[in-house]
Amino acid sequence: MNYYNKIKTKLINNELFKYVKDYSINQNELKTIFDIGELLTKKKQETGKNFNSIISKYANNLSYELSKKITYEELLLMMKFYKAIMEGMTLNNHLTWFHYKEILRENDSYIREYYISECTIKKLSADELRENIKNDKNRIINI
Repeated sequence: MNYYNKIKTKLINNELFKYVKDYSINQNELKTIFDIGELLTKKKQETGKNFNSIISKYANNLSYELSKKITYEELLLMMKFYKAIMEGMTLNNHLTWFHYKEILRENDSYIREYYISECTIKKLSADELRENIKNDKNRIINI
């Protein structure tokens, strides 16, 4: 299976889908990221040791071919997103990938769910979420 081409195709289709003015744009983006995370997880299971160099190569090639910055770290976050969803993390289509990137930096699933809930209830932007997380950590440090 050619994982690289499947990932590239999903990213291209996601960019095309963004031109549609519809609520489902965000839903499509999260599904694309989930699907890429699944493909990367399968690739990791197949390759084992060489996986980090493969992901680095994917990031470089995708950035070049799609003229869009795709980093090694972002591909790893896509894998983490897939795994977190498979482990039961709430998928809220009102939250963007930018929200989830911030939330996924938290390793504790209860803390992730707390921030998903906060974003939903308070309708936080990704920047507001980032600021809340930063302030929460500062409060904990100062206790």
